[in-house]
Amino acid sequence: MVSRSIKLAETNTQYPEGIFSFNTMKTYKEAVKTFLVWARTRYSEYKFLDDLKEKVPEYLEEKKAAGLSACTIKTYASALAKLYGVKKADFGVEFAKRERKNVKRSRFEPDKKLEEANPDIVDFVRGTGLRRCELRRLVGEDVYRDSEGNLVVHVRRGKGGKERTVTVLAEYIDMVEEIAGKVGAKEKVFKKLHRGLQLHHYRGDFAATLYKKVARSEIPDDDKYIMRKDRKGTILDKKAMLTVSRALGHNRINVIAQSYLYSV
Repeated sequence: MVSRSIKLAETNTQYPEGIFSFNTMKTYKEAVKTFLVWARTRYSEYKFLDDLKEKVPEYLEEKKAAGLSACTIKTYASALAKLYGVKKADFGVEFAKRERKNVKRSRFEPDKKLEEANPDIVDFVRGTGLRRCELRRLVGEDVYRDSEGNLVVHVRRGKGGKERTVTVLAEYIDMVEEIAGKVGAKEKVFKKLHRGLQLHHYRGDFAATLYKKVARSEIPDDDKYIMRKDRKGTILDKKAMLTVSRALGHNRINVIAQSYLYSV
């Protein structure tokens, strides 16, 4: 019902794009709170939220001067644009382009001690590519053999409430099946997930492994994805990228190129 309410907001002109992810909603909420704390310390004489709209450009410029990344500043701008029912371009602030080389999320080496303490979780993600929220919801019966005998993981509600089925990578089949077999059909597979685990890093491992399995050695010209800037000249297979994208719960191949296939 909540998901349906969010989608109904799409018809409201005040929210021209809607919000379809609970994580996005949470992120935007925190961004708005940060702005309000900033405004309260500088403009306590303002009594209404609408009056603070004119102060958004000043706030964003201050964030730029503080050296925050382009991704972070654009997130703040998107949240405030959603709050005021406008486009972030309406704030009149120039945003630096998001560069793949500047995306640092989970590209550093993960904590080896945490890996050693949580081998089941690490290998499960390397074999399935599931997100943290998806792992939390996973129960025993969501891991099963399909009609063709493949071991699959059923994600009942992924990003944006979307459902998908992921085929487990061959080298992780025994391990994934063993872990899921330890719990009951309705019992959660993972009772606890350490916050320090860099799960996005292991999703990247899954993406790279799957891509290498399905990418063609000879790619038709129409299916060539040519990387630029820091990876200028690298050619990827669009068809393989789409397969990886869908396995991870995305739809756009540029997301895969920027955030997951950095090691290919």
